Amino acid sequence: MAAVGGSTAIYRFVFAADAGDSWGGWFVAAAGSFTAGARLRTEDGTYTVLTQVADGFDGSLFGLQEGQVFVDWYRDGASAAFLPIRLGPSIAAGTAGLGSEVGAAWTGEAWMNFGLGGALQAESDRDSYFGWRFQDVLTGDFYAGWTIEDSGRWAPGTVIQAARGFYVIDQEIALGRHSGFADGTLWITGYFDAGSGRFLDTYNELVGEPSGIGGLGSETDAAFTGRQWDWFGFGDTHWVDAS
Repeated sequence: MAAVGGSTAIYRFVFAADAGDSWGGWFVAAAGSFTAGARLRTEDGTYTVLTQVADGFDGSLFGLQEGQVFVDWYRDGASAAFLPIRLGPSIAAGTAGLGSEVGAAWTGEAWMNFGLGGALQAESDRDSYFGWRFQDVLTGDFYAGWTIEDSGRWAPGTVIQAARGFYVIDQEIALGRHSGFADGTLWITGYFDAGSGRFLDTYNELVGEPSGIGGLGSETDAAFTGRQWDWFGFGDTHWVDAS
């Protein structure tokens, strides 16, 4: 119910999610309930009360009720872009105080819900190119390439073990959007034959085709030894000998 008798106040706030997104706006509460700089911690982030905008009025005269939360803006942490929000500052996104708000932000692909103290965040489908190489520990051969996966899946330096060797993630290039390729699509850019000490051309790189669609371990391609095309792949099987 609305507060009466001049006891209503309006406070501005910002919420910073641990994952990097943030949003802000204003809420209605009893005058004197909060002070500037007050912090409220949730499992997923922190609310900060910025300032008390107005107090000592009857909120019911303006259609306001204690507990209402209004959201003015939403910022996507990965892209540093402010996203359009569906409700806007004139329609309450929550009625039970900070942490009750549920809004929706446009990611460029869809309206995604956010709120509830960071339990909901408007995460778009963002991809990264990951540079990787596979090292065979028995022959010394290796091959390298790129794959598309969800941003943040790996960090540069991540090692993924296989039966005969290991993958190393060398680089991540974040796109800030969906790539248009299915996650797990990968390309092989070169093969090194330790026996001959030579880098060999790979067939799919020459024709511009992916070498796999099921992520690391699904790749298969062919390398030219100087005499013929020999196929290789699947991480730890089928190696090329150009010596």
